[in-house]
Amino acid sequence: MTDGGQNTSVKPRFPLLVLVRASYRFVFENKAFLPLVLFQPALLYLILSFFIDVGGFEFSDEVQTGASGRDTVGFSVNGVALTLVVFVPASLLFVSWHRLILLAGSEGQPRWLYPPRTRHWKYLGYMTGGLLAGLVSVAFTIIAASIVLAVLASLLGAIALLFHYLFLVMLPAAYVILFARLSFLFPAIAVDEPYSIADSWHQTTHITWPLAIGFLLCFLPGGLLLLAMNMTLSDFIRGYGGVPLWLEAANLFVLSYSSLVSVTFITFVFQGQSGWVQARSGSESS
Repeated sequence: MTDGGQNTSVKPRFPLLVLVRASYRFVFENKAFLPLVLFQPALLYLILSFFIDVGGFEFSDEVQTGASGRDTVGFSVNGVALTLVVFVPASLLFVSWHRLILLAGSEGQPRWLYPPRTRHWKYLGYMTGGLLAGLVSVAFTIIAASIVLAVLASLLGAIALLFHYLFLVMLPAAYVILFARLSFLFPAIAVDEPYSIADSWHQTTHITWPLAIGFLLCFLPGGLLLLAMNMTLSDFIRGYGGVPLWLEAANLFVLSYSSLVSVTFITFVFQGQSGWVQARSGSESS
């Protein structure tokens, strides 16, 4: 995309490992901006968490007592509350980081506090819509796969286990690929660029696999570190009676850092593949 409109031509594949390294380096070299971009999202996260704790919401998978209908409602309310706790601060954080990369001068400069604008709500809407679409798709896929695997088990016996494990690998891979195809929407929204799902789908046609692999290379190291930290400290957490504040803060920082590396990678690829350049007139701050 350019100042004058969208450039929907498909570019050649990008240097995957070069951009992955550049994404890690960019976040590290701009670590002075981390307190700025994290302050308001973290503050909002704490406020939402506090009100949800006061409201008595539980995020566990334990079956509650009472009628099944009440249990279902309880779980759905918990899911909405958890989405608010995570997605609302995340949308603020990611929009700020996209703009830091794509916009020069004061327009790209993060600020401590700012009112949410249309771009933030739109970003949040697409994140939430993607989650809901994913949940519905996963539900139907699991139901269909369960029927198919049951039939295969009756026909093929132990060989059906192979299909079961293949399914467990292919399902998350399919959604990572789907995210890669739609990922250009997010940096475009952050800079108020008119952009559609069809535009993102078209411009990622020939780079789907590199984009998905690059995203995993950016996010998985931090995700695996989080998993290792919490598994190692699981006995301590149980003895403590809950997750201590310092561990929750560490988890939040590692998750934020990994997410920003992934956002950086997607933004770099978007900038190179779409041909986007900053308009002279610019748009609103923060």
